[in-house]
Amino acid sequence: MLRPLTPEQLQKLTPFEQQEYLEHLEALHRSSGKDSFLKFVGMVDCPGAPTTEPEPEVYYQQRLIPASHHKLIIGAIQDMADGIDHDVDGLMIFCPPGSAKSSYASTLAPPWLMGRRPGTNIISASYGQELANRFGRRARTVVRSQEFSQIMVADCRPWVRQIKQSKTAARATIPWIHACLSPRS
Repeated sequence: MLRPLTPEQLQKLTPFEQQEYLEHLEALHRSSGKDSFLKFVGMVDCPGAPTTEPEPEVYYQQRLIPASHHKLIIGAIQDMADGIDHDVDGLMIFCPPGSAKSSYASTLAPPWLMGRRPGTNIISASYGQELANRFGRRARTVVRSQEFSQIMVADCRPWVRQIKQSKTAARATIPWIHACLSPRS
């Protein structure tokens, strides 16, 4: 385990050792995103545009800063993923429009769950095919990001493939149940 160095100890290191120490600290920080959904959310950009706007060719990226109610959603997703309540295998989030349900549950949670536990099956359903496709594209954008690759040791990018409008979703695709999570492996 790496112990923090005092300023005096840091000054005694050679430039090469300082760089090596910094790289190791950065790697430890990135790996914490694999275990903590809250940390993951702060390390990756969330692609998107409001669902009322047409689908863009390229998503604008936004680093989310969770508000108090977001932290409740994030905590519930974390607890479900960790199996805190052993008799609960899903989560439904009921919040008013614009409260970031989709950003956390439909865009960021699927990549985090799949990267954290490769082989996790995720299913998407929605009132409309286009909305499910939109969330799938956003989740795949997260998985393709450099930040995601740095956080997750296991690479789930081979699972990510373009899906067409089909009635059955392959178990490795990421269109998602809008605001409903059930990560069964």
